[in-house]
Amino acid sequence: MSDQLDTLGFELERRVILFKSTTTLEDESLLGYNGDPNNVTLSTPGESLLYNSPVGTRYQQDNGLQWYKEESPNIWRKFGGLVWEEIEW
Repeated sequence: MSDQLDTLGFELERRVILFKSTTTLEDESLLGYNGDPNNVTLSTPGESLLYNSPVGTRYQQDNGLQWYKEESPNIWRKFGGLVWEEIEW
């Protein structure tokens, strides 16, 4: 049984977190943000969640564009297909 739990723990640690504007938060509200995650203002719980999420988190806009959190505190890169797309600052 312990071996099974160790394996499950490993699988949980390497799962991908994907947020969308329709993600339900702990208070039953929606994440509600739909835009470039580099531009969050921390004015809502959803924006705070994106800002404070761990490196490796993914976020998908309503139009299908996906982002990957590359660095903390809040550096995101667009991705899709086979290449990374550089963000213009």
